[in-house]
Amino acid sequence: MKARMRKEERREQLLRIMRELLASATSRADFTPAKVAEAADVSIVIVYRYVGAEFIAMRSQLPDPGQPTELKLRRENAELRRQLKELKERYKADVRRDFDEAIKHIEELSEENHLLLARVEDLERKVKKGAVVVEVPVSSYLQGSNSEGKPESDKNDNGKS
Repeated sequence: MKARMRKEERREQLLRIMRELLASATSRADFTPAKVAEAADVSIVIVYRYVGAEFIAMRSQLPDPGQPTELKLRRENAELRRQLKELKERYKADVRRDFDEAIKHIEELSEENHLLLARVEDLERKVKKGAVVVEVPVSSYLQGSNSEGKPESDKNDNGKS
């Protein structure tokens, strides 16, 4: 049967094990109280009771594996929010510009429509007074047609195209 270690001996054993584990650890996930307790064949409570302050000090020297990822995600989230805000502002500006252009075009068409209506009214008034004679041009196609309604030039072609 093993003899029980004295408190000072157990403390020295735990510190030695912690230094060895710290030397090979790359992050806080590699240096846990459970791993120290397992290597010393003691409970986690004993680790904290004998070398708790030293363990915390050693572990704080290592990077936290979750922290860089969380920090990276927070930064990425902030950047995406900034981009979203910028895109919303550009979208609003584009929509305003498009509406302004559409309204301007509508106003131009409305003005043109009023001018055309005024011109039509003026022409209708002149026609009623008899001041304007409307001549309908007869197309050259109808002027040069024979009795069959075909142009004279088709007769001379003898069906050749």
